[in-house]
Amino acid sequence: MMNRLAHTSPLLRTRAYQPLPQNDEDSPPVQLATPRNGPTMRFRYNRFRHQLLHGEFTIVPDESRWLGVWDAIVMVAFAYTGIALPFEVAFLQKMPPVLTLTDYLGYWVFVVDMLVTCMVAFEVPRALTTHHEREPIKIIKHYMDVPFGWFWVDLL
Repeated sequence: MMNRLAHTSPLLRTRAYQPLPQNDEDSPPVQLATPRNGPTMRFRYNRFRHQLLHGEFTIVPDESRWLGVWDAIVMVAFAYTGIALPFEVAFLQKMPPVLTLTDYLGYWVFVVDMLVTCMVAFEVPRALTTHHEREPIKIIKHYMDVPFGWFWVDLL
């Protein structure tokens, strides 16, 4: 069984476990491998990387109910910024701590929105139908496209 798996995929290979070493009274304590630095962590990282690059974490707008909620949060942050920023600039010489905190919260909503947008699939027209592009690299290229990419508008 091990020989057959050893030739298929590095993700399926397992290591044979050695018997645990015994401590003598005069020897220093034995350091055992932990999952953080052993093969388990590498397997998790490789699996996560594979899932990320193949679009398993991509948000499809038609299938996500939370994307509408997130869009509403961004609209509230946008409305607050549109109302509060001119008021702060025109009438306040020193910012109260509450307004400073809400301003920073609004700015972080916009930063997180830029990251979320990098994971939202976009529609690609086909002959008679449309399909959603799920590859993260293509999504980011589409988002940062120079003439019509929304990244540059979001950055401002």
